[in-house]
Order: sequence, then C-alpha cells, then structure tokens
Amino acid sequence: KEKIFEKSEDKEVQNKKKAQKNNDKKIPNKKLNLLADISKNIKARESKGYHTALIKSNINTLVKTMNYLAAHNLQTVDDFEKYYNSIEANYEFLQKDKIRLMSSAQDLTEMIKFIKNYKENKYTFVKLQYAKNKEEYVKDNKEKLVIFQSAKKYFEVKGLNPDELKTSDFFEELKIIKEEKKENSQQLKKAKEQYTEIDIVRKNIEMSLNISFDKKEEMEIKDKADKSILDKLRENVKMVEQQKKENEEKNQKDIQEK
Repeated sequence: KEKIFEKSEDKEVQNKKKAQKNNDKKIPNKKLNLLADISKNIKARESKGYHTALIKSNINTLVKTMNYLAAHNLQTVDDFEKYYNSIEANYEFLQKDKIRLMSSAQDLTEMIKFIKNYKENKYTFVKLQYAKNKEEYVKDNKEKLVIFQSAKKYFEVKGLNPDELKTSDFFEELKIIKEEKKENSQQLKKAKEQYTEIDIVRKNIEMSLNISFDKKEEMEIKDKADKSILDKLRENVKMVEQQKKENEEKNQKDIQEK
C-alpha cells in the first residue's frame, strides 16, 4: 500500500511539474528587442505577410519600451538621459574595478611566489659563501641560486626587505581580494544586463522619435520637453497600429479581387 501511495504521489508531482512547464511556455517573452527598420528590410518588401509580421513585432517592441520607461518613471528626454548616464557610469566603474581587482590579485600572487622563492632558497645561497669549491657548488645548485637571485632582485626593485615579510599576511589580503572579485562579478553581470537593456531602449526611442541623444543640441528641445517620451511613443504605436490595420485591409481586398 505504501508503495502504491508513493507511486501515486510521484505521479502527482510529475503532473504538477508538467503543468508548470506548460504555463512557463505560455508566459510571453519580456525581453526587449530592437525595433526593425522595415523600410530597409528586403524580405519585408517582397512578402506582405512578413511585412505585417514586422509591423506587429514593432508594436510589441514599442509597448515593451514604454513599459520600461513607465516602470522607471522616465517621462522626459532629460529624465531618460540622467538615468541612462547613471547606469552607464555604474557599469564603467565596475569594469574598471574588475581590472583593479585582477591587477591586485596578480600582484599579491606574485609577491607570495617571490617570498617563497627567496626564503626556500636563501640557505642554498648562504652556503655558497662557505663552499670550498664554489664553481662545483654553483653547478650543482644552479636552479635554486637562479630562483633566489631573481627573488632578491624583485625585492630590491620594490624596496622591500623579504626577511620581514610573511606569506600569511599576503594570503589574507588575497582572500579579501577574491571575495571582492566575486562580489564585483555578480554586480558587473547585473550592471551589464541593465546597461544592455537601457541601451536597447535608447536606440528604440531614437529610431521611433527620430532623435539623437548624442546630438542633443540639434534636437528640437522645446518640442521634446512639451510632451513626454511616453506620450510620443503612444502616438507612434497608434500610428503603427493604424498602418497595420490598413495593410491588413489592403491584403484582404487583394485576396478578394483575386
């Protein structure tokens, strides 16, 4: 009886997972895409169906773009620019911090290596001073002596006394840097996603409203400030929807005439 109950329970769990999987498939893709330039699309010129599909896709993209602006309360060009610049600045800062942390980790790893090389081979170097046959001693211990001299020169350039340094101190610093690198990696991943998303929104706004954020001085600032970005995009959606409706009616008429 217990086994039958277990099998029944397993089947119930499987059905729930299957239902959840089907529901997941029904959830619409919320990922932002770039608007398609239908006028430059050769396939859209050749196929009425594809042309209509691109118009529909652009409507969905504009709606997603508007949803993004509404969710972040970005009404005007200035609002958007300030938010865009803050996202970009944060992304660039984290990229630079990643380079700094990588460099610090490399320096600490190098320091630990040379401390080890110096201390592990120092006795071999000291014994050289007392060797009766120095030439033979150097020949037998050439590798260790070269490693020691390389470490000694490294600390001379750094202006440090290796006898006063402990690898444990630098291992502790390296541990902290590794934790910072891990945190930076997580933050950078999120910042990259945010920057990629807002950059798509920016390009969609520029294409839809025929403006350029890089050439703000050439924009009709007064006109852009009078009406919010959202209002202008809503007007564009209505216009594109009307265009879609007219195309569908024309296609239907052509089919009937044939």
